[in-house]
Amino acid sequence: VTSKQKPLSISTVSFFSDFAGELVAEVYTRPGTYVGFENDTSAWTMVSQATVYGSRMHGTQIPKDHFSPIHLGPNETVALYVTLTTSDIRYSKGNESIIASSELLDIHAGAGLADYPFSSEYFLYQPRSFNGAIHFDA
Repeated sequence: VTSKQKPLSISTVSFFSDFAGELVAEVYTRPGTYVGFENDTSAWTMVSQATVYGSRMHGTQIPKDHFSPIHLGPNETVALYVTLTTSDIRYSKGNESIIASSELLDIHAGAGLADYPFSSEYFLYQPRSFNGAIHFDA
């Protein structure tokens, strides 16, 4: 995620899953991009761990009170790693480097990790698009 000319705060995320039921969601962040840090757990900071109810066909939002806000200055990039303790999170094959954009931020393509919580180099799928939403305040 890259902010544009104004600072913003990511307040939570929503994601899609294949499972309708109780799930444990975790979100990690690091300054800059994820590239080169896919397997380096020490490079990431957990900002959320929450038990949520996956709704399968609808997005599941992590409650804001279970998410430490991520503050971005103008033109700042942070990597997000949104994962579940199961393999039920959904993502899509991506071809674009920027998968969504607004006047305030760009959401970049990333990678899908086949292992929890972090992946070996053999189970890294890229490019991948996040299937969900980034909730933020400007």
